[in-house]
Amino acid sequence: MTIQSVLGQKFAEWDECLNGSDPENLDTNSVSHVLYALYFDLCAYEAYAAVRRRSAPDNPLAAPMFDYLVGSGYVQKQVVRIRRLCEALPAIRPDGRDNSIYSLRRIVDDMRRLRSERVLTSDNIYAVYAAQAHGGEISRTALDRLCDAQGLLHKRITDELSKKVLPDRSTELRAIYDYSNKMVVHSSSQSSRQALGRDLGLTLAQVNKVIGDLTEAFYLCHRFVCLADHSPMVALGWELSFQDLGDGDLEIVREVYSRIEQQSEEHKAQAYQVLGLW
Repeated sequence: MTIQSVLGQKFAEWDECLNGSDPENLDTNSVSHVLYALYFDLCAYEAYAAVRRRSAPDNPLAAPMFDYLVGSGYVQKQVVRIRRLCEALPAIRPDGRDNSIYSLRRIVDDMRRLRSERVLTSDNIYAVYAAQAHGGEISRTALDRLCDAQGLLHKRITDELSKKVLPDRSTELRAIYDYSNKMVVHSSSQSSRQALGRDLGLTLAQVNKVIGDLTEAFYLCHRFVCLADHSPMVALGWELSFQDLGDGDLEIVREVYSRIEQQSEEHKAQAYQVLGLW
C-alpha cells in the first residue's frame, strides 16, 4: 500500500471515531455523541441549579441534598465521559481480539505519530482530501498554510490538541484522572491517596474547563478530518421541553441554555482559529 492509501485509511478511522461507523444510525460510543451527552447533562444541571437558587435559596435541606446529588451523581458521570474521550488506544490483545475504542486521544496520538514519521505532509493530506467522497473542499494554497516550511502539518496544531486531551499536559484533566482513578473506578487505599501529595477534591470549574477544552479538540479534529462544519453541542429545539415552566423559571432556563450554547460556539471558533483556514 502507498503512504497516501495508508493515510486515507487513518482518516476513515478518525471519521468513524468522531461520527460512528454509520452516520445514519446513532452510535452512542462515538466521540460526537459522548460530547453531546456531556453538554446535555451540563445544561440540565446548570438549569436545575439556577432554578433551585431562585426557588429555595435559604432552604436548610435543599442545599446539602443538592450538594450530595452533585457529588455522587452529576460530577462522576461527567468525569467518566471525559475519561472515555481521553483514553488511549489499548495495546493489541495477544489473542487478536478487537479491543479498539473511539476517543479523541486515539486521533491525537495518531496525528502526533504520523507527523513524526513525516506522513502528515501537505501532498499526502491533499491526496486524501481529493479522494474523499464527502465533506468540503480546500484549496492547495490553504492547505499549504496548514503545514510548515518542511511541508509537515504544523506542530502548533498537534501541540494544541495535546494540551486538551493528554492528562500530563493539562492540570485540570490530570485532576480528573486522579479523582476518577482514586475515587470512582477504584477504591484506592489511604496510602495510595496520600501518595499524590495533594487534595483529591474536584471542582465544577475544573470539570467545565475540560469540557470546553474537549469541545475545541473535537471541532478541530472534525474540521481537519471531515472538511465539514458540525452541528451545535446544545440540542436544537430544547425550549420545547420546557413549555410547562412558569415564566420566571423559563427565563432562567433559557438564559442558562443560551449561555452554554454561546460558549460552545466560542470553543468552535477558537478551534477553527487554531487551524487558521476557515
